[in-house]
Amino acid sequence: MSTFSSNMVTRMENDDHDLRYMAVSDLKRELESDGFPCRPSDASHLVNGTVRLLGDSSRDVRALAVDVFPLLVKVYGTNAVRSLIPALTSNMLSEKEELRDVSAMGLSVIVTELAIDSPDATLVCELAIGPLVQGLRSSNSDVNIRALEVTSAVLAKFCARVVDAHKVLLDALLSLTDATRETVRKHTVTSIGYLTASLSPDLFSHLFDYLVDTLADNGASGTKRKTLVACLAAVTDTVGPRVAQRLGDIIQLSKRLVVDPVGRDHDMLAVEVTDAVIRLYTALVRRCPAAVAIHLDTIIEACVAFIAFDPNYQDDDDDDENPSDEDSDYDEYDEYDDDDMSDDEDISWKVRKASAKCLAAMVETRPSMLPHFYSVICPVLVKRFKERQDAVKADVFAAFVTLVKTTANVSQRGASSSDSASLSLLVAALPAVAKSLAPQLTKSPRAREAAVAVVLQLATVLPNELESTLPLFVPRLVKVLNEADADANALRVDVCTVLRSLLANAGPTAFVPFRAHLIAAILPLLSDSNFKIISGGLQVLELLVAVLAADPPAADNLEAVLDGTIAALKGESDRHVKTHGLAALGATVAAAAHTLGSSRVGDALPLFVASVQNALLDVRVAAVSALGTVFSAPAAAGVFDVSAAASVLQDELTGFLRKSDRALVAAALTTTKAMVAFAPATFNDSTVVALGTEAAALVSEADLGLATLAADLLVALVDGASAQVAAQLYRLVSQPVMALLSTAVVQGASLQVLVQLLEAAVAKSAVGVDAVVDALVACGTDGDSPLPRQAYTSLATAIAGVLNAAAAIESHLAQFATVAGDGNGSEASRVLALYVLGQIGVRHSTASAKDELARAAMSVFDAESERIKAAGAYALGKLAVSAPDAYLPRMFEVMDGASGQTQFLVLTAFKEFVDTALKIPSSNALAGVKTSLWPVLVASAASDEVGTRNVASECLGLLVASNMADMAPALAELVASEQAHVRGGAVSALKSVLAASGADAALAPFLPTFFALIADPSVEVRRLAVKTFTFFINRAPALVCDLVPDLLPQLYDELPVKKELIRELKLGIMTVKVDDAELNRKAALECFHVLVLVALDKINVHELVPKLMAGFGDRLTDNAILCHTILTELASLVPAALLEVVDALIKAFTKTLKDRPWSKAAKDVDAFAALINATLRTIHTLHPLALAADSSGKWRAFEASVAAGKWASQYAVVCGREVEAPAGASG
Repeated sequence: MSTFSSNMVTRMENDDHDLRYMAVSDLKRELESDGFPCRPSDASHLVNGTVRLLGDSSRDVRALAVDVFPLLVKVYGTNAVRSLIPALTSNMLSEKEELRDVSAMGLSVIVTELAIDSPDATLVCELAIGPLVQGLRSSNSDVNIRALEVTSAVLAKFCARVVDAHKVLLDALLSLTDATRETVRKHTVTSIGYLTASLSPDLFSHLFDYLVDTLADNGASGTKRKTLVACLAAVTDTVGPRVAQRLGDIIQLSKRLVVDPVGRDHDMLAVEVTDAVIRLYTALVRRCPAAVAIHLDTIIEACVAFIAFDPNYQDDDDDDENPSDEDSDYDEYDEYDDDDMSDDEDISWKVRKASAKCLAAMVETRPSMLPHFYSVICPVLVKRFKERQDAVKADVFAAFVTLVKTTANVSQRGASSSDSASLSLLVAALPAVAKSLAPQLTKSPRAREAAVAVVLQLATVLPNELESTLPLFVPRLVKVLNEADADANALRVDVCTVLRSLLANAGPTAFVPFRAHLIAAILPLLSDSNFKIISGGLQVLELLVAVLAADPPAADNLEAVLDGTIAALKGESDRHVKTHGLAALGATVAAAAHTLGSSRVGDALPLFVASVQNALLDVRVAAVSALGTVFSAPAAAGVFDVSAAASVLQDELTGFLRKSDRALVAAALTTTKAMVAFAPATFNDSTVVALGTEAAALVSEADLGLATLAADLLVALVDGASAQVAAQLYRLVSQPVMALLSTAVVQGASLQVLVQLLEAAVAKSAVGVDAVVDALVACGTDGDSPLPRQAYTSLATAIAGVLNAAAAIESHLAQFATVAGDGNGSEASRVLALYVLGQIGVRHSTASAKDELARAAMSVFDAESERIKAAGAYALGKLAVSAPDAYLPRMFEVMDGASGQTQFLVLTAFKEFVDTALKIPSSNALAGVKTSLWPVLVASAASDEVGTRNVASECLGLLVASNMADMAPALAELVASEQAHVRGGAVSALKSVLAASGADAALAPFLPTFFALIADPSVEVRRLAVKTFTFFINRAPALVCDLVPDLLPQLYDELPVKKELIRELKLGIMTVKVDDAELNRKAALECFHVLVLVALDKINVHELVPKLMAGFGDRLTDNAILCHTILTELASLVPAALLEVVDALIKAFTKTLKDRPWSKAAKDVDAFAALINATLRTIHTLHPLALAADSSGKWRAFEASVAAGKWASQYAVVCGREVEAPAGASG
């Protein structure tokens, strides 16, 4: 024995308990240190010394000794285990209560702290199992309890390591199901649940037969039946798939075990057995989702009956029939007088509580059955809102909230008609819900909280449907605010949230009847001591002022709101109060300035100014936004005089444009623009230039959103400035605008604002038209490298816009036509000129110059540059928009007999023409061209050139979108074509139809015809059909989700590798295998990915998961990664479905992690690395799910092997932690 251990043992034997405590504390600290000298010879001495302390008179010393045990095992390993475990197990069997209890605790701590892959785990189990079995068989129930606690800990973590002891453990545990003490029986149930995770088939069958046969025995006692039903529930929670095989036996047996739900004279034990059966149903619903499906009606029927099971109370169906009676029960918390009945006399509440939880589990796991739930479950839950026990009532409310949330999740998807029908069913149930729920807002504090939570959920899911319920809810919510005590702050905050939601979505007049009560309840909140309450009240007032402003008699209320808001802002320094107070103040001034008058709203100005200058960023942003609200309000114009503080505000706003906080800059830009319109006289030239300088600096591609807001402000400044100042502003902004137009990021609203800025500068004579056009042309032609296509589009749009606004198109048209047709010109200049011609054609008829312009556009079709040819097609198509009769005949003439590149370019021109004409509502350019263009496109869709087919298909879709009624049937006829390319083009055209016309219901009748092509003989057609179906599922799920069940067999058929579609291709001396279907598998997987996210209820997950696991080994790495991605989504959406396949997943993951790249080529190595990362991410995502179901420890062992194996460093990165990879690990 070393000196250290000798001294430590001596100190632990000291008579002074403080010194003993210090000795153990020092030992703990030394064992935890990295440099502790581990001498095997010290193990037994330290163990024995520490074990002796379990009998110490000091509780603190005993507790600290327990903490040392796992450290001794960790440091000394086997040497400590061989001494420690026998000593503790011997003490655990002792007759001394304190020694027995602390020793059992020590054993549990050791087992809990042991790593799942610890080499000492097996020895710990071997040494502990014998004494544990002895403790389980003891006649002393206290010993039984301690042995059960340790047994549960061992089985929960190391069940698979004690396989040899499973039979003896099972026999011992089953014998304890007859124990007289309930605590023993409960611990026994837990241990049996853990044990079943690794039971052999024979032992599991033995256990299951014992449970079922004993329960079927009419001679079994109620206590025995209750315990065995609980065992079945625990077994189901652990190994649901194994129980699923015998589910029919369980359901039939359970019907005999429950009491009559309408009877009244029941034995207490019989009621407890019924409670256990309902809990078993809940476990079956969650852990056997597939097998339980055929028994759901039975379970629902039982739960619906037992949720109202209250044999000791005569239910009064007329209770709460008049919820509008405000004073009938406000002074009482409880609906019923329960003083004459204790919980010991009436345990029926347990059955009702379990039934509510089972119904909630059913709704949560079966969203596809929502319509059925609304007809069967919803009315029952609504009726049970008046439940007399608060504990049960909370679960009834929770079940209803689950129903509402599930409905919201499904309706947000909007995948099918049944999905939207669910939301309609909730709306239909709303009157009954409100009538039953409203009285609960005035019951006990706990009932109020639960009821408010339900109203809040309804307001969230049905924001526009609650107006009719306001007379029921609002007075009671006001009552809650008035009567809630200081301990109910959270409740008052929730009530404010509900009121805010109701105000935001109901019409202003809907709240007029309640305005006085609301004001009386909200204003006192502004002087509360809790800043959350003040903030909640201010947020309600922000919306309430709109109600008051719409009601002329409410002027006095508006005065009170203004005074209360100003007082709150002056008296509270909390930033939340400041921000919400400023928003409320801004809303009040904006909505009620005319009513309040200029003198009263003028009181707000100093507060706004002070807040704009506040040191807190949030307060400054809130103040600027509030001012923006005021400046944008018509009611404040001419009433709110800002002139006294205009210069201060303008200086602050100008300074804010230089700040780094994006929210502040955005608010300053928006508010400044509003102020320019609100108080233009307050802006002098120097202020305008200063603002223009800062705004111009924000016009860049670094932040396109801010650039757009800055350009919008500059438009307002230029419009309001003199020509001289406008010229200064143009000089400031011209370079940033030109630079931004030369990028690929500007389009849509951003492009429109930039063009408006240039047009405004020209209109103000700040700059000449030619100067602007020359500058824009220079941007597109002066660079060394060509610009992106979008940049040419942006520059051309700006040029055409400026010319059109200045009525200067005719004078510049010939110039651009000359440049476009100049064969000696630079590529950039010709491309830009062609784009300009196209944009001019959209805005202005060029029929008078049709020959010259058409020649200029089509002459480039033979150019060497692909950019010039594409620009020519663009220009030709756009020119035809404003003058179709001038250009379309020429285009058809060229198309007749064209092939190859010319055919492709003319088709592209037709596509540009149709696409642009569709976007101009007033255009009738398509009226006379559809019938003549259709056959041309169909013929082109049969081309051998992929590019030509794609353009023809897109153009077909655009034509259909222009006239759905006439053209959709013609497109559907192409599905029957004998040419595969035409069939593929027809189904691909649907994407253009949807993109151009939206989810038009007129298309729905034809969709089954198109998507039948998913089973087409052609591999290419099948792929195109699947990709189009995916596009529809993503963009318009309501149109196609009802088709999913019929299409699933064909989609599943695309997932496996098909040997008949793998061919060998000789490349010189090499022979490579080509899989013609790998892109089809990718398309199908992409489709399933979208289906999982959008229409999960249409898929049999249990059928899909095995196919995903098979795809882990797909030769195309993208496909394998997609399988992992889908599996990850399923883990978050339907975790129960994956619990059944955890073992199979471990095998699949292990195989992938042991694989190698297909070859040493860099491409294959990189692809394999991506697959490994995807696999590790999936493992990490499944961690909490698999761990929860990992009673056998297999998942823990697997994860431990991954964390310490070849891919340890990559797994550490995925998990977001630092670990040291073992030597030689590679990735």
